[in-house]
Amino acid sequence: MWYRARGIVEFRTNQRARAREIFEEGVRSFPTSAWLNYGLGQEYEAQGRIDEMAACFRHVRLEQVGSPTVLAMARYYYLWSRFEHGQRVIQPIFDRYYELKIADDMFLYMRGLPMFDESFGYRATFARLAGKLDHARLELVRARSELRCRPASCG
Repeated sequence: MWYRARGIVEFRTNQRARAREIFEEGVRSFPTSAWLNYGLGQEYEAQGRIDEMAACFRHVRLEQVGSPTVLAMARYYYLWSRFEHGQRVIQPIFDRYYELKIADDMFLYMRGLPMFDESFGYRATFARLAGKLDHARLELVRARSELRCRPASCG
């Protein structure tokens, strides 16, 4: 937590080079830390070092950082036209939906997951931009057959 807190302070005060140094030091000491890898990945992204960003993001897991961070990583991939990476990073969210077997917004929200339509928006956008719209269509077919929702919350 010490490295993360120090890195965030430098990030928020726009001392990005110092933030990167702190996160790099932290990752050297704790190479599998999801939060430190996420912070370092952000710093690499700011420098346009996208392959290094992606290498850091590979250490970040939904269960460690939560869905807002996973969706933020997806947005970074979007910015750099890494649509396949974006699809992979959001996949654990869909895996959780299918484990829970539900797409009810309140149920998902109470478990720290984004609403299905938000996640699907990412899925469809990446699929469209990658020229693989069938991936999004198949996701809807699967969701319709495997996920249930409460009538008041699902359109």
